[in-house]
Amino acid sequence: MSTATITFGNNLFNNSAISKESECLGFVLQQYNDLTPISLNWKSVLKAEALETFQERQSKGWDMHGALPLTKASFENAEKIIELLPENLEIPAIVPKPNGEIGFEWLGTKNLAFTMYYKEGMIYYASIIGSEEFYGKISLDQKFPESIKDILSKYFHKKKLPLSDHSSN
Repeated sequence: MSTATITFGNNLFNNSAISKESECLGFVLQQYNDLTPISLNWKSVLKAEALETFQERQSKGWDMHGALPLTKASFENAEKIIELLPENLEIPAIVPKPNGEIGFEWLGTKNLAFTMYYKEGMIYYASIIGSEEFYGKISLDQKFPESIKDILSKYFHKKKLPLSDHSSN
């Protein structure tokens, strides 16, 4: 056993009787901590996925069933939604729609799903929560609609890594 000092976030772990396994775990946690600022830029990653989806589906019938091609406008609409998405959400899947739009999809456990896309100033959405189904459209002004934000935040929020403060030991 050796002495190790491990920093994770604002927590400092210092223990002179730490095992090699704990040192290894501390190293992994430190690497995670070092990469966290990069991984928080999930909106850039999502934009890149939307761009790739757009580039791969620019011809009619890309789904082998007559889907409309994705357009530059559909990509720009997706970018707008990405910018407005609340930070506390799980990262959605980018889903090309047969109507030529780029959608966003969150899937949870059985009977928990939410999908949406943006077109001509409106967000079109559908959701299954338990035995209830919701669908409709809502106007998008300059900020993300509260009603959709509430549903997504309740059912599809980011999980936080549980940490305890061991610095006082």
